[in-house]
Amino acid sequence: MNIAIVYISPNGTTKKVSNQLNYMLSCSNHRVQLFDLGLENYRDLNNVIDKINKFDLVGFGSPVYHMDVLPPIKKLLQHIKSISLAFNFRSFLFITYAGITSGKALYNSAKILNQKNIDIIGSLKLEAPHLHHRIKFPEQKTIEIIRDFCVRLDLVNNTSIHYRTYQVNKKIVSLLYPLTHFIGKRRELPIKVNTDLCKSCKLCIKECPVGAISLNLTITIEKGKCLHCYHCVIICPIKAIQSPIEKLDKMISLNKKIVGKSPLKTRFL
Repeated sequence: MNIAIVYISPNGTTKKVSNQLNYMLSCSNHRVQLFDLGLENYRDLNNVIDKINKFDLVGFGSPVYHMDVLPPIKKLLQHIKSISLAFNFRSFLFITYAGITSGKALYNSAKILNQKNIDIIGSLKLEAPHLHHRIKFPEQKTIEIIRDFCVRLDLVNNTSIHYRTYQVNKKIVSLLYPLTHFIGKRRELPIKVNTDLCKSCKLCIKECPVGAISLNLTITIEKGKCLHCYHCVIICPIKAIQSPIEKLDKMISLNKKIVGKSPLKTRFL
């Protein structure tokens, strides 16, 4: 079977999950190709859609920020929905999260694919360390969950499945979802460039997943594009890009107290 895995991964955890999926599915004699939407040659959505529509199974992966997938994946899914093109592939979804997730991100993504009559045979959500924590990932427990997911993908894909939209039953989710977006955007930490320190190495430009950073006379971050993933803050070798990211832990802790912590989960339909 030919399998495409399309993902966005600002801090690398979703990329590591994608690599694990690639390795395990390849060991089962599937042909797998990865599409990193953070790379320049995969930002043309029509080009990506043209490529993945030739596969039998397509996985879509993203971290969750403010209870939603990142804009590059969201835009790709919405573009799939909007164009008048028949899609023959089946699909699966996977997300990583550092704080909390209700499943709403999976629900919204699945709903879009469902409207295009694209079968979804499974979904996976995995807790991952936040970007500023240098914790080994994936741990053995996570690797075992990914392995189990791949085995079950093989089993499920050999059957005929009628997909039905995810049911998110908790009323609190419907209330918290718009509130989380509203509050989350206003709690985003400021990102500043110290032009006296910056050596114009362009590493941040190369690694920004949405191309929000440019260099004219100095490094500039376009606020309208910036995801506030803080990846540029972490990777800058001389700390010229600065943000008080230590405050993220307090935000995550508060969110968990309010909503609760969602467990690792695999779901097949």
